[in-house]
Amino acid sequence: MKYLRLLRYFLRTLLYKRNMIIILLTFVVFHFVSFNFYNLQNAGPASLLITFYYGPSYFNFDLLRWLLHQTPIYVLCGNFLNKQLNENNLWILPRVGNFSLWLNGMISANFIFIIIYYSIGYSISILLSYLINGGKSISASLDYIPFLKTYTPLKLMLFQFVLLILLTFFSNLVSIFVNNSIVGFSISIIFIFISVGLIQSSPYVNKWLPFSQGVLVGRNLEISPFGWSLIYYFIVIFVIIMLFHYICYKRIDNILHNNTL
Repeated sequence: MKYLRLLRYFLRTLLYKRNMIIILLTFVVFHFVSFNFYNLQNAGPASLLITFYYGPSYFNFDLLRWLLHQTPIYVLCGNFLNKQLNENNLWILPRVGNFSLWLNGMISANFIFIIIYYSIGYSISILLSYLINGGKSISASLDYIPFLKTYTPLKLMLFQFVLLILLTFFSNLVSIFVNNSIVGFSISIIFIFISVGLIQSSPYVNKWLPFSQGVLVGRNLEISPFGWSLIYYFIVIFVIIMLFHYICYKRIDNILHNNTL
């Protein structure tokens, strides 16, 4: 029960009214920017979603468009994690009385918030696509996506949604290592640029880069299938969370030590 109360508190903090307004505005703007960029006048909801979140393939406006939906979640989650670690821990942690419980609640809330974030984003795109285009065929305008020869649109959307969540969760944990959400975000963006540059030139190298696992564009299913990306992310995230526990423990220990001096 204590864990659920703690999780509820963290989620209320993340789902604050201001954050919800930012999320809604982000995905409304992202939808119309992407819609005008691809000019999918007759595409249905599935066509739009797969295309919008397909991933950037070159260093052009498409990369900036991709970052439009990732920037807010990096900043919101990064600020939340760093604030809990550096400020709120001094009064929350004594009340909880268990370091692991507090830390696991914070990580779980962060992961659930990312799921909510992209669920809202997908829902907004579906709603707006119905309002603008109506219920078009689910396979419309998708001939240029080779994965549809192997997967149905709905299955491809599911893989895309899950990998996008894992990519974002991984990226947000990076900010913990540098103790700064802006620096963590900058590091994530740099590696996304590197991944985009290697998509076409070095697919075997790109297979091992964590920031390239969450995008579909340029992926070679023979080299890096979706199952590989899921296993890769679960292993990497598990290792990061273990390191995360150690770093947080040392950071809290240093804060408590400094406050007793």
